[in-house]
Amino acid sequence: MFNGNYVRYFETAEEELYRSAGTPRQELLDRRQLAFPRVETWARFRKRTLLGDLIAVTTWIEKRPEKALLFCFEVRRNEEPEVIGEGS
Repeated sequence: MFNGNYVRYFETAEEELYRSAGTPRQELLDRRQLAFPRVETWARFRKRTLLGDLIAVTTWIEKRPEKALLFCFEVRRNEEPEVIGEGS
């Protein structure tokens, strides 16, 4: 699988984080008149992922300074404990 796809999975995981907290991201941004432009993306690929592999992405907010959020991500292959990729 092309490693650049990880960024798409990170975005999806971020959307799910908002949804699990009770409010879809776009609804929250619209209601509060906020914007979260991306200013930096980082990823490390520890093991390759093959096309067709099922993956799980764990997401959390690592830092919350006054005007930003730092989202962190860990990628695992279908419920295996080993982290095969990470990013922020």
